[in-house]
Amino acid sequence: MIVLASSRGTLVFESLASAFLASGIVYFASAKLVSDRLQKADGLIAEIQDTGPDPLFEAERGDEIDQLMERINSVNDSVKDNLSTLRRMESYRKDFLGDISHELKTPIFAVRGFAETLIDGAVDDPEVRISFLEKIIQNADRLGSLAEDLNAITSIETGELKMEMTPFNIGSTVKDVVSQLEPMAAGENVKLSFKIGPVERPVFGDPVRIHQVIRNLAENAIKYTGSGGFTEIVVRQIEASSVRVSVIDSGIGISPENIVRITERFFRVERSRARGLGGTGLGLAIVKHILAAHDQKLKVESSVGVGSTFAFDLTFASASE
Repeated sequence: MIVLASSRGTLVFESLASAFLASGIVYFASAKLVSDRLQKADGLIAEIQDTGPDPLFEAERGDEIDQLMERINSVNDSVKDNLSTLRRMESYRKDFLGDISHELKTPIFAVRGFAETLIDGAVDDPEVRISFLEKIIQNADRLGSLAEDLNAITSIETGELKMEMTPFNIGSTVKDVVSQLEPMAAGENVKLSFKIGPVERPVFGDPVRIHQVIRNLAENAIKYTGSGGFTEIVVRQIEASSVRVSVIDSGIGISPENIVRITERFFRVERSRARGLGGTGLGLAIVKHILAAHDQKLKVESSVGVGSTFAFDLTFASASE
């Protein structure tokens, strides 16, 4: 009886020992596997830190570690996208600084040249003198428009772009823009016109900023419309509560892949050609932000080689505004 109990005790002990041994083997094997995978993850993270966000983790077992790796993959992808955006913006910024220098020098030299010629008395013909004075005014307007854009983009960057909302006559604003841009259009041999349909009452918005929006859109249209083409500003009521302002041109048009990017700061369509046309690549970015402050979006339709239409809506002022 005692021998039998002893045998049973030995058997139980051996079973427990075997179980503990097996558990230990499984534990250490699992720990080694986890440790190896974590070391692999740590190595890839170090590689990302050293060389940039290119390495990707590959899922192996579908467990918690793989889920962690997938999270790291997601962060890695976000970093790659952000770096790509930053590099693109840095390239745009460098081009922008060159454009600003060009945009400043051209009208300044023109004003100086015309003014010096007049001061020297080198022009006797009264009509030519008037023409020179008109060109001085045109170049001064160009500098003023540039300063306005730079001030606006600075205010946007700092979150200080303020709107002075009030009822105003959109037709008068359009006529004023056309009057300012007629010399530019004539110089480019582009027909500039406007069409204002019946509008029930004043619209509500910031008249100065909406003037800036329409002017930027019309300037772009004239620049990218070839000699003999046209640019037209159309105002029409589309609903009982709103009007639509459209700037239509017969210009070079915009490809679908560029349409989605034209409101990015510093972005220029056909940069090699754009430098000769003037501008900074800020105009449409400013337009986007001004319209957003009016709870509106810029609508764009374009066909390459046919022309483009840029449009936005404004609501009518209510009786209480």
